[in-house]
Amino acid sequence: MKGLDVLEKFPKAADAIKEFYYGKMIDTMSDDSTIPDEFKAMIRAQAFDNEYLATFIDTNPRFLFDLMDVNEIIVQTPSVWVEGAVQFGYTIERKNVDTIGSSETYSYRNIAEGIAMEKAIEYLNNQL
Repeated sequence: MKGLDVLEKFPKAADAIKEFYYGKMIDTMSDDSTIPDEFKAMIRAQAFDNEYLATFIDTNPRFLFDLMDVNEIIVQTPSVWVEGAVQFGYTIERKNVDTIGSSETYSYRNIAEGIAMEKAIEYLNNQL
């Protein structure tokens, strides 16, 4: 999953991701009295473009799990042992919709998470 490609392919979901990330960032800063108010105001005025946001998706798709939970798209990456090595798959559950999952397994959790998040972003885009 390339974050920029996904954000451009699913523009409604991209807007929701931006709002979610922006809200989390502002909430974190609001609780920290050591951050100058001028800096907080500058962040509030700054708009995030898709390229900026894509770096977060590419490096850590896990930050999207909370956004999906809020939108009742539950993403899980269960592990299984295959021939003595741990492997990861994914399932995605949506309220009042069938659960889907991967029949493939992946050697690394972050690969399974990335593939699952791309599918979850598509669902989010269609739901908005």
